[in-house]
Amino acid sequence: MQHLQAASRRALAAARERLDGYLDGAGEADAERLGDELFAAVDLLAGQPVLRRHLADPATEAADRTRLLRAVFGTKLGRPATQLLEELVGARWSQPRDLMDAAETLGRLAMLTVA
Repeated sequence: MQHLQAASRRALAAARERLDGYLDGAGEADAERLGDELFAAVDLLAGQPVLRRHLADPATEAADRTRLLRAVFGTKLGRPATQLLEELVGARWSQPRDLMDAAETLGRLAMLTVA
């Protein structure tokens, strides 16, 4: 995630704080599940550029983007992954790709706590 513009840097920093708060109390299995679920979300976003654009569209209200996220993922993800992704789609991104890159970064950080 090189050269992020200001909006994306702020959004990622806020999401990392939430992730750190969760990981402080999480066990290895919980952190690994979170990482796996975030990577699954990244895979979906990588293959669906239209969805990625809609989830990161600053012209769309954050609540509408969050509803779209819930409609796509439903109950397929655990609560921690869902909350992190909701925070990501509720944030303002400089580019739609930054949303996906941020989810991947959070997934990697979660997996690093397991290593």
